[in-house]
Amino acid sequence: MNGSARRSGMGLVLALLVASSIGLTGCWDRQEVNDLALVMGAGLDLSEDNKLELSVQIFVAKQAGDQQGSAGGGSGMSSGTAKEQTTVYTATGDTIADAATKLQELLPRKVFWGHGEVFVFGEQLAKHGITDQTDFLMRHPGPRLGAFVFVSKGKAKDVMARPSQLERNISEGLREMAKSQTGLRVNVKELMQMLKSDAGAEALPLVSINKRNPESNQSPFISGTAVLKDGKMVGQIDEYTTRGIMWLRNSVKESVITFKPAGSNGFVSAHLNRSKVRLIPSIRGDEWSIRVQISSEANLIQNESGLDPLEPRQANRIQEGLNDEVSDRIESALAEAQRKMDADIFGFSDTFRRSYPKQWERVKKNWSEKFPQVRVDVSSDVRLKRPGFSGK
Repeated sequence: MNGSARRSGMGLVLALLVASSIGLTGCWDRQEVNDLALVMGAGLDLSEDNKLELSVQIFVAKQAGDQQGSAGGGSGMSSGTAKEQTTVYTATGDTIADAATKLQELLPRKVFWGHGEVFVFGEQLAKHGITDQTDFLMRHPGPRLGAFVFVSKGKAKDVMARPSQLERNISEGLREMAKSQTGLRVNVKELMQMLKSDAGAEALPLVSINKRNPESNQSPFISGTAVLKDGKMVGQIDEYTTRGIMWLRNSVKESVITFKPAGSNGFVSAHLNRSKVRLIPSIRGDEWSIRVQISSEANLIQNESGLDPLEPRQANRIQEGLNDEVSDRIESALAEAQRKMDADIFGFSDTFRRSYPKQWERVKKNWSEKFPQVRVDVSSDVRLKRPGFSGK
C-alpha cells in the first residue's frame, strides 16, 4: 500500500507540473510582424523653430496610397512607387525621443527600429550639432549600432523621400553605396567613437541630390565628406579629396585612378589593389611629425597616353605619374582638413597616443592647436604589376 500510495503521489505531482507548464509555453511578449511599423531609415533635421524634425521611412507589406495625417507635429507621405513599398512619416519634437513618441501617435502599428539601415543628418542640424542627438541612437535599445550614418546637403527629409533606381528604397540604396566604399563608410558605433575620441573631429559621408534638376527622381549619391569638430559641421570636402582622406585612414583596399603622365597626350587608368597605409609618428623635441607610407599594386586597365607600358622607361613614367597622383590626393586632403579646418579626421591623435603615451598626455587637451603644426611626409610606392597587352 505504501508503494502504491507513493506512486500515486508522484503521478499527481507530475500531472500538476505538466498542467502548470502549459501556461508557460510560447512567447508572452511576442510581436507579430504585421503589428510593427518597420523603420528602414531615418532623417534628422533642424526645423525653423529649432525643433528636432524626425522623418522615418516605414516599410509596408504592399503599396500604400497617398496618406496624410498629423498629430503632435507630424505628417505622412507615400514614397510613390509600388517597387519601394515604403512610406515616409515626419514628426517634430524637442528631442529624437520626443519626436519618436509623437510619431507613434500617427501610426496604428508599433514603431520598430531594429531594421534601420541608415541615419541621415540634415545640413542645418549638422552645423548646429549632432552630439545630443546621437545619444538617443546609443541609449535606445532599438537602433542598430551597425547602421550607416550620413550628412545630407540640404534637408535629410528630402533624401528619405527620394526613390532608389536599383534597390527597393533609398535606405537600402544608401546602405549599398556605403558598403561599396565609393566614399567614407561610418556606422553609428564608429561615429560615437569619433565623438568621444581625443581628436575632437569627425568625418561623415556627404549625400547630395541632383542640383540641376531637384524635381527629378534621381537617387541621392555620395558627393564627398562632411567635416565636423566637436560634433558640429565646419566644412565639406569634394570627391577627389575624399579619396586622399580614405588613403590616410587606411580604408582604401582597391580603387581606380585616372591621370595623365607627364609629357603624354592622353590619360591612363589603373586599378589599384592590395593597398596598405602605415602611419609612423615621430617626436623630436617640440617637432611632431608623421611619415605616411603607402604601398599598392596596379593593373593597367586603359591607356590613351601613347606610352608603351612594356618598354621599361615608358613604364616608369606611367608608374611615377601614378605615385604622383596618389600623393597629390593625400596632400589635397591635408591642405583641407589640417591647414584650413584644423580637424584631425585622419586619426593622427590615436597614432601618437599609442606610440608616445607620456608626450601625448601633455598635449591632448591642446591637440587642436598642435595638430596643424604636425609635419606630414608622404611616401607612395605603387608598382605597376600588370601592364596588359599594349596593342602595338
